Amino acid sequence: MTEHPKRSRQILALVAIVWAGLNLRPAIVAVAPVTTEIRADLGVSSTTVGLLTAIPLICFAVLSPLVPRFSLRWRSERVVAGALGLLAAFSALRLLESLAAQLIAAIGIGAAIAIGNVTVPALIKRWFPRIPGLATGLFSVSLFLGAAAAGSFTYPLFSAFDGRWGAALAIWGLFAAIAVGVWAAAGHDPAPGPAAQPTAPAAALRIWRSPLAWFVTAYMGLQSLHYFTVTAWLPEILLSAGHSAGFAGSVLG
Repeated sequence: MTEHPKRSRQILALVAIVWAGLNLRPAIVAVAPVTTEIRADLGVSSTTVGLLTAIPLICFAVLSPLVPRFSLRWRSERVVAGALGLLAAFSALRLLESLAAQLIAAIGIGAAIAIGNVTVPALIKRWFPRIPGLATGLFSVSLFLGAAAAGSFTYPLFSAFDGRWGAALAIWGLFAAIAVGVWAAAGHDPAPGPAAQPTAPAAALRIWRSPLAWFVTAYMGLQSLHYFTVTAWLPEILLSAGHSAGFAGSVLG
């Protein structure tokens, strides 16, 4: 009798992990299919529009080292739910089709995704100590399913909203709002593992001196550079080659 509720909680937790993953890329990827429309409407350069995808990545670099402190002060589940709520709110700000609103939204979106990027994998290790591979795999797949959806459907949404690119970007925040509710329902440890312990200062110092740590950092940095560069500019490259915006978005997806 006790196994069924426990299994139900684990399934709900997996659903929460997947919903979080689905929302940690669309807000960035969605900009690329409508970059030309944003630049033309706001009368800005490609460099300025590029900030809308660059700013979130800067937020990743600046905020990610600070995120574990949030989890030590508040429950990690609440931190993730708060990040998803922040993502939904700043995505809604994109309805305002002005440069200032888009830049502010980019900062808020970058902060929210940075929190999720760090906290969700840590929760996976604690929630699923017996099946970390399965949970991590589902999370990874959900990340790129969300990105693919944003790449494929943002331009059709732009057309459906009569050329309102702000609405086509903001609509992705609706899924983040739904994810907040999913996390509220799964806001407990379904199978708690050992509690996370703060890293000792000496151990943290050794990481900075580790060649392996620097090699891993360089590897992850280069693959991220490749991924987000292609994500940001592939549609523009295809458009300049004479393809339609719909085709460019589909290829990106």
